Amino acid sequence: MYLWVILATLLAALAGYILPLRSDMVNVVDTPVAQAMMIQMVVKHKAGLKYMERNGWPFACPAGVTQQVCEEQGMVSYAAGDAVEAGCADYITFGFVNNASYTNEIRCLCNLGSEEAPNYTVASNCNTGCTNNGVTYPVLRALLTTGPIPERWLLLDGGTPKPSGDLTTAMRKHFGYHQMAGYIVKSGSNYYIRNFEGTDFLIPSAFVNKNCIDNVNNLACFGYLSWK
Repeated sequence: MYLWVILATLLAALAGYILPLRSDMVNVVDTPVAQAMMIQMVVKHKAGLKYMERNGWPFACPAGVTQQVCEEQGMVSYAAGDAVEAGCADYITFGFVNNASYTNEIRCLCNLGSEEAPNYTVASNCNTGCTNNGVTYPVLRALLTTGPIPERWLLLDGGTPKPSGDLTTAMRKHFGYHQMAGYIVKSGSNYYIRNFEGTDFLIPSAFVNKNCIDNVNNLACFGYLSWK
């Protein structure tokens, strides 16, 4: 009898090691954990958008510029670049942690190409107009949030890291079909954000953090791009 008890215990332990604790483990654990990680990126991105909003008309105006000019031109008081983390951190939604793994980067750009085939160049400042084919138009302001994807949610596709199904499910729950949010891929010399549908959105070359992919160590990264 004693031997049967030992054998049953070993079989139960083996089954517990091999089999999942419950059949719906993906829905109740894996996907929610992936969603919680993505929420941190979303919160960081929205903090960056709030930073841009609060440091532009009607909340702020560059020194030495009249309120009327600010209103007419929609001017902003911030300078684009990499050092915006401190400013964005002030706008993290209450109750959420500012995850330092995710970084915000603001760029002010001019499109010297077309909407179908853009050719983005860095504007001299965030309030200078852009001239293309003799036509002057406002500067394009964009925010890119990037951050690493933990290895537990990565797969290798032909040697290239990509999100697993759990992470794709989480992306589908958080982002719309046309949102420029997902993971970053490289094609030729260009970097793109690929959303859960597989649609690619070009990341302007002016963004420094776009090259967070590390194919040597099989690492991939999130990307979230908004134009404002």
